[in-house]
Amino acid sequence: MPKSERRRAPKRSKQEETTPDVDIQENKDDWIESSDLNTPFGLVQPEMQAYFKEMNVHLTKLKHSEDTEASAEEAQMLIQAALTEMDGNELVLATDPTCSLVLENMAGVMGIKALRVFFDRMAGSYFTLAEHRFGSHVLQSMLSAAQAAMNEDYSTKEEETDPEQGVLRTLPQLIKAMFLELELSFEEMLSNQFASHVLRSLIALLAGVPISSFDDLRSKRSAKYRSKEHQRDMMVDTGAKTDAPQDFVVPPLFLRMLYQLYDDMHSILQPKKICAIIPDRIAAPTLSVILKLENGLTDGKQSKAWARDSITARVLEYTDNGSERSDIMESALRDTIATHVLQSALLGARNTALARFWKVYIRGRVVKLGAHPCANFVVATLLRLLPITSNDEGPFAEALSELEQAGDQLVKNSMLGTLQTAVERCAEANALEDKVMRAVLAAFRFPLEGEIPLFVPVVLSMHTLKAFKNLAKSADEKEVPGKRKRAQNEDERVTTQGSILLQRVSLLHPPHQQYLYDSLAKNKALYSCRVADALWNAADGFTKGKIVELALKHEKRLIASTYGRFFIQRLHLGVYRKSREEWREWAVTQSVPTETGRPNDTVNPFAFLRVRQLETTSTTRKKRSMDGQSAELDTIFAAIE
Repeated sequence: MPKSERRRAPKRSKQEETTPDVDIQENKDDWIESSDLNTPFGLVQPEMQAYFKEMNVHLTKLKHSEDTEASAEEAQMLIQAALTEMDGNELVLATDPTCSLVLENMAGVMGIKALRVFFDRMAGSYFTLAEHRFGSHVLQSMLSAAQAAMNEDYSTKEEETDPEQGVLRTLPQLIKAMFLELELSFEEMLSNQFASHVLRSLIALLAGVPISSFDDLRSKRSAKYRSKEHQRDMMVDTGAKTDAPQDFVVPPLFLRMLYQLYDDMHSILQPKKICAIIPDRIAAPTLSVILKLENGLTDGKQSKAWARDSITARVLEYTDNGSERSDIMESALRDTIATHVLQSALLGARNTALARFWKVYIRGRVVKLGAHPCANFVVATLLRLLPITSNDEGPFAEALSELEQAGDQLVKNSMLGTLQTAVERCAEANALEDKVMRAVLAAFRFPLEGEIPLFVPVVLSMHTLKAFKNLAKSADEKEVPGKRKRAQNEDERVTTQGSILLQRVSLLHPPHQQYLYDSLAKNKALYSCRVADALWNAADGFTKGKIVELALKHEKRLIASTYGRFFIQRLHLGVYRKSREEWREWAVTQSVPTETGRPNDTVNPFAFLRVRQLETTSTTRKKRSMDGQSAELDTIFAAIE
């Protein structure tokens, strides 16, 4: 065969020995199940989920109905049926995104026995629920419900024994079991985005502080979602519970657990740990609560925050020989989150620690830090706490001198918080008022004499005197004929911070606030309507009737006025002409606005614990003064309780 016609035979593959595939995975035991972090206890059956969604709708309608007595009985029957249905599935329901809202809704309205059963069913899984996205909210609702329930006569609620179910512990015993279970995980809960809220709720419960008074017990996302559910009438509104009595009944057992919790946190929060969590948005709010708690607890005759190795001293880096600025503290002064922790620490610090913090970090930089968006809150808090002397000596007087020299930088940066606090503090102490008023005038670059009529409009605009005149001049040159444009320009010159500063100036004693009243007297047309509003708010029913009679005589003139027509609208003249009796009933219901006082961040909710501890100490001393036999009997009875 010619070579060109030859063809290569197909290649035959060698027969290789095929080996069967061997399963590399090791054989696992049948009892081991893989757990999903989102559903640690499994999934809810669709039928059960649909049942609880429908039950929640009926429960919400009953709570919003007008017939309260009949709806309350029906609601309790509905809750009892739901508890029977969920028997053994409480943990699964608590971690479900839909059913967890139902449990939160039920926790606030269920009876004390049902609440005890609810706590008992979740025993052993508290930490798993605390670090869960939905289970943590269920625990918070349960703690809030437990606080309200124990405000009743909890001492009559004894243990109940059921041959089939066993012993049902009392609510304080269940809270103690929960505390002991979570105690080993406090450090993890401190930095967990869900468990940290539960930890703060537990602290409030043990201390007897209303849990609803804490504004940051829920994240912004969770609070927004719950507000939508309230608008859809899918949840019971428990906001009315904030008006409940503030003095909650707290068992003595809780105070001992509270001190134990503080000791655990004192050992956890070492200086390195504190430096790591101060700027942490998750752990910082809990650290602030612990600092306030430390300020409320006492160690003998003084606060625990005054100890040399306290958590407050660790935060402020208080040492006897420390005089150098720390880089960590410098960054904390300018951090949006760490400044809240520093404010809480300053509120509980002793005077020597305050003086050291002033000397190292604030002295010579009051204006510089006061003009910073974050540091100004720390400076204002420190000025509120520094002692004031009648003479021109001391840290507070030095701060006023710095404000008088360079306070215009605060006005240029639109940061008047430090200046407002200085004026308020001088008015409260009735000292250094002349010096603080000079600081205010210097900050807006006012001469000591003259330019009095412009004081109020300049402070309201939050510009210096020269800048205000330039703006007014340029506005007049560019003004388009028309009243609307003119009114718009005037509104743009009014600021809230400037108004607050004027309110603080009005608190000064005569004659230091004379600038304010002389300026108001020179601008009667602009500000007299505000005076009329203040008089109307403070007047009684008889005086309001006299004001209406006087307004009727000048009604046409007031309606034609730009500002007077707004005052006329408040008087309800149409109702007065139609029926004076109806108008008088309306006038009586008009409440006088009350002053809000200081911000919430300057008030320690745990301050009352000092009195409770002092009462406990005095009681103990009385027992020790008794004879030996009576003392032994009291000790035995105390141990039994």
